[in-house]
Amino acid sequence: ASVITAFLGLFARVDGLGTRPVAVDEYYFTRSIEAFAADGTPHFSGGGLYLRGLPVQMLVCGVLQVFSVPLLAGRMVTSLFGLLAVAMFFLYARLRVGILLSATAAVLLLASSWEVEFARFSRHYAPFQFVALVFWYVLDRACRTDKPAFVWALPVTGLAACFFHELGIFLLPLVVAPLVSQQFRTRLPTTRQRFGYIALAVIVASDGLFNVRLYMLFPAWRTSVMGTAIADLLRGEITPEEFGKRLDDGIVAALS
Repeated sequence: ASVITAFLGLFARVDGLGTRPVAVDEYYFTRSIEAFAADGTPHFSGGGLYLRGLPVQMLVCGVLQVFSVPLLAGRMVTSLFGLLAVAMFFLYARLRVGILLSATAAVLLLASSWEVEFARFSRHYAPFQFVALVFWYVLDRACRTDKPAFVWALPVTGLAACFFHELGIFLLPLVVAPLVSQQFRTRLPTTRQRFGYIALAVIVASDGLFNVRLYMLFPAWRTSVMGTAIADLLRGEITPEEFGKRLDDGIVAALS
């Protein structure tokens, strides 16, 4: 039964990958990738940068060199990450429960309709799930083993998760967990190593490093550019493309 379930899960993840209708969010992601592949900048043709899931967009641009259909390339990348997430889930579960229970749970995840749909969805959600699972695996190993490599890998995977999805910020405070572990002095035996990791953990775990709003950095931009642009958009005096371009131009002017 497990073999049949796993086969059905794999089949559902690849069946009609390039022929299914485009979802709304996939349209935005695909248009940004087309522009990214054309001139090296993730943006919309009417204006406005699109920086969400930037590592995923870069990977899709690489796949586009072989498969020239952006939607298919995007779904192939996310489907691969969906399978990697299942494998990573199995490895993480093995740290806590036996191999039989871990394998059973992984098969159920492989055939889950929710997981299948997100794996086929050309966006950054399945890749973010994989990176988040890697973070939890590294966190567990960093707190339960005496291998310093996992301790140093923890802030790296936490930062990587933030580039895949902004919700990765909620993982960052956990990079301080090894500091309260009993094996901390064993993993990082020298004072320089311990203080170095403490400094790195404090920097990475700081919400203020990522939780900054543009209007806090550029208050004049908020009143003179953003406010007027929203009003013009609501009145129908400008198009959404013109709205995005006006915001981008305002940010450029504020930075210059």
